[in-house]
Amino acid sequence: MLSNKRFFPVRALLAAAALTFVYCSDSDEPTEPVDPLAGAALCLSDSSCTMGAVCDTSSAIDVTNCGNSTSLSWTAESNATWLSLSVSGGETPEQLCLIADSNRTGAVRSATVTVTADDLTDESINIDVTQQALGSTLSVSVTEWEAYCLGDESEAISVTNPGNDVAIDWVVTESEDWLELSVAEGSTPGSFSISVDTNNTGAHRTGTVTVTAEGVPGSPWEVTVHQPAIIAFSGVYDTPGTATNVFTSGNYAYVADWSSGLQIIDVSDPAGPTLAGSAATLSPAVDVYAQGDLAYLAAGCDVGLRIFDVSDPTDPSGIVRVADCVVCVYVRGDYAFIVDGESDLFYIIDVSNLAEPSVAGGCMILGGVSDIFVSGDYAYLAGAPNGLQVIDVSDPLFPDAVGNCKWSGYALRVSVTGDYAYVSDAYGGFEIIDVSDPTDPYAAEHVYWSAKTNGVCTWGNYVLMAAVDGAVAIFDITDPTAPVLVGNTTWGDDLESVFVSNGCAYVAAGGHGLVVMEIGL
Repeated sequence: MLSNKRFFPVRALLAAAALTFVYCSDSDEPTEPVDPLAGAALCLSDSSCTMGAVCDTSSAIDVTNCGNSTSLSWTAESNATWLSLSVSGGETPEQLCLIADSNRTGAVRSATVTVTADDLTDESINIDVTQQALGSTLSVSVTEWEAYCLGDESEAISVTNPGNDVAIDWVVTESEDWLELSVAEGSTPGSFSISVDTNNTGAHRTGTVTVTAEGVPGSPWEVTVHQPAIIAFSGVYDTPGTATNVFTSGNYAYVADWSSGLQIIDVSDPAGPTLAGSAATLSPAVDVYAQGDLAYLAAGCDVGLRIFDVSDPTDPSGIVRVADCVVCVYVRGDYAFIVDGESDLFYIIDVSNLAEPSVAGGCMILGGVSDIFVSGDYAYLAGAPNGLQVIDVSDPLFPDAVGNCKWSGYALRVSVTGDYAYVSDAYGGFEIIDVSDPTDPYAAEHVYWSAKTNGVCTWGNYVLMAAVDGAVAIFDITDPTAPVLVGNTTWGDDLESVFVSNGCAYVAAGGHGLVVMEIGL
């Protein structure tokens, strides 16, 4: 029984506890459902944005629910085609970026981006967007133009406004009367052309074309126009003797300087020729030819032909003396072609072995020869009173006089190109000899140009003449028998011969030495 007394309270306690649990459970009332949008609110980190003129992306705009933690669905829309969005919508929290095209309209523009929270009965917020405009700028397609000396060309110039799409008005003017413009004014985008007159002034010239758009950055815009002369004086070196003939090779001019022998002039700077080296002779130097490391000097009757080693132009050294009375020389390969002024003989000298140069062949010629030119299988000899003589040199051992052309003039020097020989005439101008048949050369045309024409040199489609009165002229011989004078200039006097290379005319100017003239053609 004692044990039963002890158990009851336990059972009673358990029963009481059970009753309490049931009571508590039955006493809970049902909970009302909570609205997740209650208190929700659409919020943006910015409601306005100012963007740059150039294609630009704004700072990210945060799209959030600032009322509670519920995620809101939202959409965004721009009312301008130039303003695009990184996304068209999403769920908060998220970021929205605004992207604008470059503003080339010339004016500030605005747009609106509307962000809508669809879950909040279309609650919307506007973002006001302003974009600055690109400014107008004047731009011209060139700043410099190198015009041709003959002026038979023009340069097209475009004028634009790279800043924006606004048309700007401009005017164009020139500083010199030799410059010509196709128009005086226009608007962007537009264009005009510049043309120039022939520059026969004897000097290079420069002018300016100015494009102006009032109040616009980049204005005025200047185009500098450079135009070389057809032929213009560049530099002179006064040799100690009397310059009678000149030949150039590389950066050096070799001058037959009469009593002062051979003068070697450095012409690497045409405007400032300087002496490199020299070599004396016992008799007057009258003609010169250079080939490789050798210079061949025709020095009259006491020295004849003198061959110099000019591998070091500053220290030319004589190698050998050939013949007795040489008045002119031309070199090709292993042969030197010379004329003996005393005996009226034409010689071909084999110079393949400079230790023992030898006569390969020779023939009798008419007297008075003062110049020689070799072209193809023929040597052409000019001199008064016998005009032009033609020697067949196809076999160096047996040269043969095959043709002769006389006219009323006084032949001095000769240069040959194609089927024509151009012979300077002491009576004025030059004679054009058709040598297409070397056995029957004939005078095709006489061109009178200046008093006594001494020097002649063919160069491409041109022939240059140098006269005793100091004039130098260039003729276009595209039509070989109808030369057209394209330019001339005058320097000093007593011009004896002319040679063209490296875009320059090198003139042996008697007592004035060597004159260098730049050719703009």
